[in-house]
Amino acid sequence: MNKRIAVLSTAWNGEHIGSILRGIWNRAKQTGDDIFIFNTYGGFQTEKEFNKCEYHIFDLAMKADIDGIIILSNSIYSTKKLRETVQRFIDSGLACISVEQDLEGIPFIGTDNYAAMCSMVEHLINVHGCKRMQFVGGPGDHIEAFERKKAFLDTVTKHGIDISECYMGDYNFTHEGGELAFEEYKKLGKGIPDAVVCANDEMALGYVNTAEKYGYTIPNDILVTGFDNLLRAESYNPGITSVERCKDELGRRCLDEVLGMIEGHEYALKEYVPYAINLNESCGCGIVKNRYVKLKKRYSEMLYSNEKIRLQINYMQKNLMTCKSIEEFKEVLFGELKHFDIGNFALLLDEKAYKGEYFGNKYPKHMKIILNSRDPHMEERYVDTEKLLPNNFLDTDQNSHTVIFMPLHQNGRNFGYCVMEDHIRYIEDGNLYYWLSVINVALENIRQNICIRQLNKKLEHLYLFDSMTGIYNRFALQNFGIPLLKQNNKTGRRTLFLFADMDGLKKINDTYGHENGDTAIKALAGIMKGITPDGSFFAIRYGGDEFLMMGTCPDEKMAESIKDMIQNAIDEYNRSNVMPVPLAVSIGYILTPVNDRKSDIDDYIRQADSMMYQIKQRRKKEQKEREECEKTSI
Repeated sequence: MNKRIAVLSTAWNGEHIGSILRGIWNRAKQTGDDIFIFNTYGGFQTEKEFNKCEYHIFDLAMKADIDGIIILSNSIYSTKKLRETVQRFIDSGLACISVEQDLEGIPFIGTDNYAAMCSMVEHLINVHGCKRMQFVGGPGDHIEAFERKKAFLDTVTKHGIDISECYMGDYNFTHEGGELAFEEYKKLGKGIPDAVVCANDEMALGYVNTAEKYGYTIPNDILVTGFDNLLRAESYNPGITSVERCKDELGRRCLDEVLGMIEGHEYALKEYVPYAINLNESCGCGIVKNRYVKLKKRYSEMLYSNEKIRLQINYMQKNLMTCKSIEEFKEVLFGELKHFDIGNFALLLDEKAYKGEYFGNKYPKHMKIILNSRDPHMEERYVDTEKLLPNNFLDTDQNSHTVIFMPLHQNGRNFGYCVMEDHIRYIEDGNLYYWLSVINVALENIRQNICIRQLNKKLEHLYLFDSMTGIYNRFALQNFGIPLLKQNNKTGRRTLFLFADMDGLKKINDTYGHENGDTAIKALAGIMKGITPDGSFFAIRYGGDEFLMMGTCPDEKMAESIKDMIQNAIDEYNRSNVMPVPLAVSIGYILTPVNDRKSDIDDYIRQADSMMYQIKQRRKKEQKEREECEKTSI
């Protein structure tokens, strides 16, 4: 039965890590085993929340039903996360191997960085007679950078070279790191070094490019070397002398080792793969002309391919950024897949992310499958995060599968993850990073749009609705009242303005407290809102204890009917609820004439209010007369 091997990597530099992954992939096709690659793009800013959250993709490996783990340790720049991850796998008891970085507790396979750098420095001293050298190192806390720096120091010391004649600095493993190294040395005012030893090819390219801008030529003025033997460095003009780490072989060997561990075979705690010094133009040794032409052709083809892909990515970005919903995003993205030679592809999201709800860094127990290229017409389904994949994602006819898992995240929070089968080359050429970045930004744009729409709805609600009663406030007249009046006047229909004012609210507040007064107000609001459940009329809290009803009304008969409905509802409320003082209200209304052209809504409201006030005064007078009559009768 085929084994399922998890590979953990941070493929920030594309070609190097991609070549190791390709070696694993090629070997897996021979052994018939499945490879699950959990890939991030953490890079160098390891302590930023943006990068830390994407490392949760490694947690998926712990959830999966896997047999062994390969950790591309030198690619994971977060020392803390690397140690945490390694310890979890050690505790799990699974077969585990570290690639290119010797970690305590698990076997190691990789390049002897110390020996390789010693060989490079020996070449510069013995063959070219270099004495005054500059060492361009990597990050100080990176184990490979440390080993290469130590090799440089030990070798120049061995040959009796004065260390004070050598300038050393620690930089990031980037093109910019090499640029900075040249600028810093230039500021020393010591002229130029005999040779520059760079801890990787990226820095070597940056150094050469900057030196040439200042008028220096390589190797006539300065000898420059790198490490990794990347294609773009090998085919650069001048070609960079570099250490070849035999990446394909490393990938094949590490898979064989972990498979052997699973079977219970003995294994070495530390194993090195061969390396070679690839002599090239930057140290003055030159290369065979025909080989150089072939390299140029390979690099030109790679550049052409990348240009086409990057152009299509730009088109995809333009199309995706217009999407306002996940549904629209899904449709557009599915249409774009055909331009990238992507076969099996699935996208799984934390549902909360695109509902505008709070969502965290870690993956929830269930993910929503919003896109599956193998089932384009599927309804959105859920999958247990532990299962990782849609049920029909893998082709059962294939002997071996290589599946890449990549985090979808923005602003320090995970949206979910996407899954694609086989396409290692997108990691090798670095395009997967840009491709995913576009998807991430588009998803974040949709999430923000959803949040803005939801916020606008909340603001609209706060603006239009009374916070105590939940019915409309007087600002709603602008949105509903005025348009209704204008439409009715235009179509020859009549509009009812019904004004209601509570009786005795001050007495309730003064005698029984404002809580009881608020209860009475809420009760009346509920009654008025419930009179016309079909929405033909709408109720407004116009003031403290003043309410307005407004709607289309054909005649006085209906107006009186609505007034009676309100009173009957109040009577029913008083019978059903124990209140210190029965709920009472004075009601007045006005019905606009047919074909009325007046649009002053405030005038109609004043008329209805005046009618209500007349009724209230009449009721107060009647109540006073009854009280006096009762006193007289006593």
